[in-house]
Amino acid sequence: MKRISLVGVLFLSMVLMTSCAAGNGGSKQVTISISPKNETIFVGDELQYTATVTGLSDQRVTWSATGGEIDENGLYLATEPGIFDAGCIGEVRK
Repeated sequence: MKRISLVGVLFLSMVLMTSCAAGNGGSKQVTISISPKNETIFVGDELQYTATVTGLSDQRVTWSATGGEIDENGLYLATEPGIFDAGCIGEVRK
């Protein structure tokens, strides 16, 4: 059985700068953190990722991954051997 190493560095601590909807025109820092950070799993195994969004009430993210498939809930299925990144893309809404 082949093993793959997942390195959750893609967008691991992605920081988005968004402008405030009202007020003095300053900016608000939005951070997305992914866990687990570094895992090794076998081809065919699944791993549940979670994203924590700070700075926004909307916690929704869009997941993306290489070396396998990841669903809208962050469940990753390893389909290829190698070292890959898993990440998420936060959608900032006003």
